[in-house]
Amino acid sequence: MSDFNTVLLREKIELTDETGSIPGTVDGKAVVRSNRLFLKLEKNGADEKLVIRSHNMHGTLRLAEAVMKDFYWGGLFLPRLNPVDWSAMWMDVQPSYDREYNPYNWCAIYIDGRCVFRTLPSVFVDVIEQCAMLNIDDYDNTMRVTEGAFERLGKSVSITHSSNVAALIADNPAGLRCGIIARDDGHDAVFNFTTAGGAPGVRITHSLGHAAALLEALSLRRIIRELKQIVGTGFATKNTVEKAQLALATGRLITLDKATKEFEKTYTVKYRPEKPAFFTAG
Repeated sequence: MSDFNTVLLREKIELTDETGSIPGTVDGKAVVRSNRLFLKLEKNGADEKLVIRSHNMHGTLRLAEAVMKDFYWGGLFLPRLNPVDWSAMWMDVQPSYDREYNPYNWCAIYIDGRCVFRTLPSVFVDVIEQCAMLNIDDYDNTMRVTEGAFERLGKSVSITHSSNVAALIADNPAGLRCGIIARDDGHDAVFNFTTAGGAPGVRITHSLGHAAALLEALSLRRIIRELKQIVGTGFATKNTVEKAQLALATGRLITLDKATKEFEKTYTVKYRPEKPAFFTAG
């Protein structure tokens, strides 16, 4: 099996359409904040370039885990006689907490620049992903290429793009290494873990899920802390919405803690500097 590498980006794309004719813009402007993960899948001398975009980091990684599992089982996606049920895959990777309390959650999946599934339409992101296939090794230049593509369509467009690396994952015969940079109470939480043992394909999928669990736990820890403050003030005594949310968030954090411990039993896992204390609600 060849080496595996992927990068998870947090990005913000701002588009200004002076012609005001691109669907999805409001007063000629549109903003997309998303997480983007690129996968190059190779099988029997052929390949597919797959992009996952999603609302949050853990959702992007968990969807990538499901995609990779399906790929190792069934091979490349586009040649299949029986297409993948992307909608079912997306629903399967969403935990109950996100389904209940994250109504703005969304995702989009592109293969070779073509959107194969999305929960929200975005014409200009579709064009960006088509142009990204022309700049496969230079994604930062994609925005300039996209501006040129719109210009050829008679639309005067300018795009402002900013991005930060959220996770880097690399696997080779020696094992897997994952580095994570996440925001935690206004500061960068930087850590990495290495995974050794197991078959490469299984190790990759499990490690994507482990990274997702760590990032989800980080988010839940902050949410639980805020909900405890609300409940503790007494403002939630009449309205039990916050109490119900707190119970579901706490239960989800316990589930993630159990999953990470099971992962650590299955593989030889080392953290640097040390395992983050994401599973303490504070």
